[in-house]
Amino acid sequence: PETWLQALFSTTFTAPLAPYHLEFWRWLWALRAVGPGPDGANTHVAVWARGWAKSSCIETGVIALAAHSKRRYGWYICSRQSQADDHMTTVSDKLTAGKVGEWYPDLAAAKLQTVGDRTRQLGWRRRRIWTEDGFVLDALGLDSAVRGAKLGDQRPDFMILDDVDEELDAEGTIARKELALTRKLIPAAAPGCVFLVAQNLVHPNGLVTKLVDGRATYLGSRTVSGPHKAIDGLVYVGTGTQAIIMGGVPTWEFMGKEVCQAKIQDAGIDSFLAECQHEVSLLGEP
Repeated sequence: PETWLQALFSTTFTAPLAPYHLEFWRWLWALRAVGPGPDGANTHVAVWARGWAKSSCIETGVIALAAHSKRRYGWYICSRQSQADDHMTTVSDKLTAGKVGEWYPDLAAAKLQTVGDRTRQLGWRRRRIWTEDGFVLDALGLDSAVRGAKLGDQRPDFMILDDVDEELDAEGTIARKELALTRKLIPAAAPGCVFLVAQNLVHPNGLVTKLVDGRATYLGSRTVSGPHKAIDGLVYVGTGTQAIIMGGVPTWEFMGKEVCQAKIQDAGIDSFLAECQHEVSLLGEP
């Protein structure tokens, strides 16, 4: 995967990947067209610090699945429809810009339908990407998920869960999200569907937090990678934006202590601990 990423997305992946990035990419790279991942689980949960290339890897991973015909129809699921739409825009930009069109021309072109002497475009709008080679990606928000959503008779063979939790989710909101996920979305999956979950921990009782600590009653066949902190063994002194990192080992050399210190100076140590160290207790109660 590292060679493929450098060949097609060298402007995005400008630094060597961290071990947990490689773990994700090698899991995805080894997927077959049907069935679980190489570890026997159908769900991979990646819990990384915020800003540590989570969405870049997930969005580009969608293209990898399409390019190698590992999966043909997927859902990109977020907490809100607007978030899912934004991720779709980024995936669209990655497909149509750079070198994807050189290597996979039918993946960078929209699906066309010809009826008589007229041709119309079937895909490539805000909530659906439908490429000439038949790959389809739909954007769905947990706030607008529809029971029975599918493409004709085709059900999704992969689902992305990205940014499904928000800091101020009330317990009722979490319950509604879990109902949407377990009653509308997961039951609509095709046999052999895989699920890719990626987020930093943002809520003590969020969907991803429950997947990590074992409380979740869904996606039982899962491998959890993380939570991976920005700095292992973090030691600091001071408070607020004046806190100073005194010790610890960065988990990704590209985002070293100087970068982390700059984040503390911008947003404060409590924000860094919550967003980059997964200390969800510091987020407070909704």
